[in-house]
Amino acid sequence: MKMVKNLGEDDIRAFEDVHPDPAVDFDVMFIPFTLEGVAGDPALNREDGIHPNAEGCRIVADHVQPCVEKAIERWRSRKTGG
Repeated sequence: MKMVKNLGEDDIRAFEDVHPDPAVDFDVMFIPFTLEGVAGDPALNREDGIHPNAEGCRIVADHVQPCVEKAIERWRSRKTGG
């Protein structure tokens, strides 16, 4: 997730720096921002301006899919010992 930009650089950095560490610690996939290319675009979000509409969801899915596929391959490789 990304922090809203009106809270100041120190708070933004502190918030965003928290997320990569657990990914490394627990050896899990890390997607820095799932709403990349969607957040802030009124044409891709519902009326609330936060949640993606159908087209926004398609973009999110396209963005996340390679990471999901990689995670599945890692899981299969560990399961089979390869």
